[in-house]
Amino acid sequence: MLHNVSYAWRRWNLVAGCLLAISALCASSCIAPHVSPYLDYAPQPGFTPSYAVYANRSTVVFLRPDDIRALSALLFDGDKFLTILTELTYFVYQTTPGKHTFASRVTGRGLSFMDAEIAPGKVYFAAVKYGEGNNAWFELVPIVPDTQYWKELPEWLRQSKEVRPNSAGFKWFEARRSAVLAQQETNEGKARRDTMFEEHGVERAP
Repeated sequence: MLHNVSYAWRRWNLVAGCLLAISALCASSCIAPHVSPYLDYAPQPGFTPSYAVYANRSTVVFLRPDDIRALSALLFDGDKFLTILTELTYFVYQTTPGKHTFASRVTGRGLSFMDAEIAPGKVYFAAVKYGEGNNAWFELVPIVPDTQYWKELPEWLRQSKEVRPNSAGFKWFEARRSAVLAQQETNEGKARRDTMFEEHGVERAP
C-alpha cells in the first residue's frame, strides 16, 4: 500500500512539473513581441541620444508606446512611405526643415494626420497612440515639453526598440502603394488631425 502511495505521489509530481513547464512556455509565447518580417530591429531596447543633429536638418522621432500586437501602424511624410511601427518601437527620421504633413494609418482602417512646421537643428518627438473604437486607428500626437507625455517619454524610449524598414518592407509597400495612397486621399476629410510647431523641438533628447 505504501509503495503504491509513493509511486502515485512521484507520478503526480512528474505530471505537475510537466504542467508547469507547459504553462511557462505558453506564457512566454503569449508575451513575445510581434516581430514584423518587413522591419529590421535594434538588438536591444533603448534610445541613443547621441544621434547627430545637423544644423541644416530636422529630426523627428516617432514612437509607439503601446503593447498591442494585433495591429501595425504605417507612417508617411506626404506620400513618402517612412516605416511600419509595431508595438514598443520607434523610428528616427531626419529631414528638411519647414512644413511637412505626416500621416499614420492602420491598413484599411483609421487615418491620422499631423501638420508640422519644424526647425533646423532640432529634435521632435511624436507619439503614435492607439485609439479604440469601431475603426481602429493610431493618432499622431506631438510630444510637447512640460506635458504629461513629455514626462513619460524617457520611459517609453527606454523600453522601445529602434526599427527601420528592410528591403522586404519597401517591396511590400510598393506592391500596395497606389491602393494605400488612394485610400488616404479618399478618407482625408474624415481623418483626425494634430499640429506640431517649431517650438516643440529641443536640442537633445530628454
